[in-house]
Amino acid sequence: AQLSTVVDHKTGRRGHQQHVMDIKLAGHPMARLWVNHPGEDDPWGSQRPSYWAGSGILPRVAQHRDLAMLIFDTEEHRNNWTHAYLGRDGLEEVMMEGNWLITRSGRGFASLCATNGL
Repeated sequence: AQLSTVVDHKTGRRGHQQHVMDIKLAGHPMARLWVNHPGEDDPWGSQRPSYWAGSGILPRVAQHRDLAMLIFDTEEHRNNWTHAYLGRDGLEEVMMEGNWLITRSGRGFASLCATNGL
């Protein structure tokens, strides 16, 4: 598994096309996860940031070894929620338990915890 982050990149500002956290699991080329704050409501829209590319508001990001933490302050944005992308075609297992999402591809595992629920 590979976890990549960009730490404290323009925290609280409007994003463009940045993915500030990306998880790739070696079991399959499509086994990928990321979290963002959508910059628009339309999943097929062309704005930047868009629904999946970039973040309307960039989070505070920290990483220590294989653990990343993202804190989004979206209270005053029209989209006051975040979402996660899962490359389901590459994931052998996906489980949801409470505020946790746990995935597996090959021998790689990744989990996401959403403090405001999934």
